[in-house]
Order: sequence, then C-alpha cells, then structure tokens
Amino acid sequence: MRRLTPLAALALAAACAQQAFPPGGPPRHTPPVIMSVSPESGAVNVTAKALSITFDEVVSERPAMGGQSLGDLFLISPRDGVPRIDWHRTRIDIRGQRAWKANTAYTITMRPGLADLHSNVLKRPLVIVFSTGAAIPPTIIRGTVFDWATGKPVASPLVQVFRAPDSTQYITIGDSTGRFSLLTLPPGPLAVRGTWDQNNNRALDPREAWDTVAVQLKDSAAVEIYAFVHDTLGPHLSDVSLRDSLTVHATFDKPVNIAQHLDTANFVLRAKDSSIVPLKFAGPWRDYDKARTDSIARADSIAALTDSTVKKRLQAAAAAVAAVKARAAGRDTMPKAPPPVPTRAIPHSDFVLITAQPLATGTYYRLEAHGVRNLLGDTASSTHSLQIPKPPPPPAPAKTPAAVTPGTPAAPGTPAAGASRDSAKAPPMKPPGR
Repeated sequence: MRRLTPLAALALAAACAQQAFPPGGPPRHTPPVIMSVSPESGAVNVTAKALSITFDEVVSERPAMGGQSLGDLFLISPRDGVPRIDWHRTRIDIRGQRAWKANTAYTITMRPGLADLHSNVLKRPLVIVFSTGAAIPPTIIRGTVFDWATGKPVASPLVQVFRAPDSTQYITIGDSTGRFSLLTLPPGPLAVRGTWDQNNNRALDPREAWDTVAVQLKDSAAVEIYAFVHDTLGPHLSDVSLRDSLTVHATFDKPVNIAQHLDTANFVLRAKDSSIVPLKFAGPWRDYDKARTDSIARADSIAALTDSTVKKRLQAAAAAVAAVKARAAGRDTMPKAPPPVPTRAIPHSDFVLITAQPLATGTYYRLEAHGVRNLLGDTASSTHSLQIPKPPPPPAPAKTPAAVTPGTPAAPGTPAAGASRDSAKAPPMKPPGR
C-alpha cells in the first residue's frame, strides 16, 4: 500500500473540507420543463403502446397536489379505467388499462400538480390529442357545472360523456370556476353528466349532486349543468326562527321546486292552544331580503352619488399603480375572467312569513308546511316548533344622590347648601371687643 506524503495528505484534507453543492448541482426554483411528447399532439395513425412525456430533470413519483399518486394527475378519454403510469426518472409513460382502440381519437390530460425533487410544481395542465385512425374529429363540448341549490359554480367538477349503445365514456375535470371542455367526441346523440365529486374518486356516489344534459352533437355545443342531490324525499322544515315580533324565518332541508310558488296556503302557524295565527304574507326569503336591501340602498343613493366621482378616480389611480408594480415584478397583469353566472332560476329553501299580529313572548308556536315539492317533484309535509323566549328584564335605574332644595333647612349636623365642609365645622366667631 502506497503511503501519502504529509503534503499530499494536507491537500486532500483541505479539498474534503471545501463546501460544494450536492450531486446534481444547486437547487433550482423553476418547475420541470417538458422537452418532448411522443406521440405529438395532433398525430394520427398512432401505433405506440404508450404516451411518453420527457422532462429536463427528474420528477417526483408523488404529486405535490391533485392526488396521492401520479395516476391521479392523468385523465385518458375515452376512459377504460385508472391510467397506468410508468415512472422513469425524467420520463413518464401513460397508457390505459387495455391497448388503444383502433380508429379512436384520444385526449390525455396531465392536470396541475407534477413536481420535481425540489418541490417546484407545474401549475398548468397539458392536453395531448392523437388518434389511432386516420383523422381526429374536430368536435368540442364546452360548458359549466353549477351547484343548483346555491347558483355557484362547482370547483373541479367531474364531467362524463356517454355514447349509446356501447356506453363509451369520455371524461374530463373542470377548472376552479366550474368550466370544462371535451374534445374529439363522436358526432351524434350524447349524454353529458356533471358531478360534484366531493371525494375526488372520479365516480358518482350516493348523496353527491349531479345532473345530465342530452346533446345532439354536430361540431360544437355549449351546455350548462345544474347539479343537485337526486332523492325521493320531499323538503322538510329544518329550522324556524323569529326575526322580529311579526317576522318568521323558515328553512327547508333541501331546495323547493322552482315551478312551485309557496304562499300562505302552504303554511299554518298554530299557537300553544292550537289556535291559528293569521298570516299576511309568505314568500322566498331571498326576494324579501333583496327588496329590503334595495330600499335601504335607495335611501342612501343621494349621499353615494356625491362621492362616486372621487371614488372612481381614486380606484383608477390605484389600479394604474398596481399594474405598473406588477409589470415591474414580471407578473401577469391580464384581468381574470369573471365567474360564470347561471341562466336558470335558482331554487329557494328559505322563506319568510309575516303574521297579522305580534307573536307573544314566553311561549311557543308550531309551524306546519303542506304540499312542498323538491326538485324532482316529490311532495312532503312537515312541522317545526318555534320557541319565543321572554324578553330580558329592563336594567335597574341608577341611584342618584338626593338633591337639596335651596332655602330648605339642613338637617342637624349637615352643612347648608353652598357651604363647604370646613366652614360647617368652624366655631362661631365672637364679636370684637370694645
């Protein structure tokens, strides 16, 4: 064995003591870059067994967002089960459970969430379209999935398109605003189903909101899907509260059919002795609250108009300054698209009742609702009690010192009004001697 000279040993120790980046170079702060996709998007007559995506660095086997495994990040449409993912450090291969079908156009979507070993995340989706046949159908269905009960878009809805009679299923997942698009669909009659997939298992489960729209597709179509829980139980009263001595707020456990207009004929309010309390009005709480808010807004409109010009100028100046700062920081200054607004009427589940006489305190009432239909048309009747507590006792009046009327003789040992305490204790003065 060859021995190191003292000088060589010292040089080796100094080299080992120097700090250096770990193998692979310094940590990067940008997400992985896609170097190639095979087959390329738009390719036809594809014979490859899998879609391969190559990156400029090693990617993680576990997504940073969007699922527990790489398979959760990918969608294959038409669908034949959970995608099979093969990880090869800087390359990912995607294939279905079975081989690609002949003469079929496929859309493969990589959702946001893929990360590298430094936790840099790809936040934009990637869509690749190819066909095992000679052509790709230039068809598309765009749409939005709403939660019908609230009228708000469903974030990341599951959208499935079914084609009869072979039940081929095309699939996609919408964005955070409920919007979606499905490509390369076969022309003809299709059923489009939107689901609020709350557990993200890409399936319709009991008690999840959903609905289906029929489409006769030629080249493109636009749809709105209003998801709701499909059950056969009619609406039942879930809460009844008092807003003031004449106003009762009634809430049902599910929305009421939009074709049904509830009024005083659908409600009965009974006192403790079972006598009926007359009702002057019954209607949706949302409309009643909006009318009340509008009346307040009209009362304040004159004062608001006086400041509107100044406020607009200040807002415009602030927006201009923010845009300049954003451009200097290299951020995207394009305004975001406004959230979609439903065109269908939103069902009601809250109602207001106005009584003809004030309700008594310290007792209870019983509200009955009759013939109320749900969104599927199923009818139910229900009751709910209303307890009205006694008002709190008024606060005791504060004690104040008794006032002394001028000219009134003071009690013995009490100084007269206006006299100081010291003067009351001083002895009487003797007349001066002669």
